[in-house]
Amino acid sequence: MTVLGLLVGLALAGAATLFVLDNAAAHLSGSQVHPAPVFSSSGHAQSVTLSNAAAVLLHFVPDQDANSLGVAMCNATGQPTCSLAHYPGQVKVAEASQHRYQVTVIMTVQVHRLLQAGEISLGSLPGASSLATGELAVSSDSAIYGVKMNPTSHRAVFQFLLSATGRTVWALDWNGLGAVSQSASLQ
Repeated sequence: MTVLGLLVGLALAGAATLFVLDNAAAHLSGSQVHPAPVFSSSGHAQSVTLSNAAAVLLHFVPDQDANSLGVAMCNATGQPTCSLAHYPGQVKVAEASQHRYQVTVIMTVQVHRLLQAGEISLGSLPGASSLATGELAVSSDSAIYGVKMNPTSHRAVFQFLLSATGRTVWALDWNGLGAVSQSASLQ
């Protein structure tokens, strides 16, 4: 085999690999996660209805975490104040199957505030945030959150399923997963 034949073979193999990877990436959803149950730290059951599901989710404290989901989403998006009575995000509730409620929270990420406070860093180093892609690594005083926002509107969507007893939550996207996991901060 000649050198030219070897180079042509390598070029074809590289092109085929790129084609396969590009097709696979087009069919994968970048924001969906495999839902796994997260249990409440309180352990007591309550009756969840369509009218109180938003409040139950915002007050839900995952086992082994310090913050409620409402506070965690405020921290992740850089909200200067977080009153669960007058929540700064838009909360939508819908009935889901198997006696569960789908709760979606939409919040505007306060990028300027997060930059000023040093809670996000821009650049090319590993773990740096990118305003162009909307992928942020937010490090608050108490936890680290991965946040995916719309780079134009700065809106972040958090999606959850909530059990009818209020004892279990399932994160349905990466933002929701970040809110339930609340990794300890190094700040």
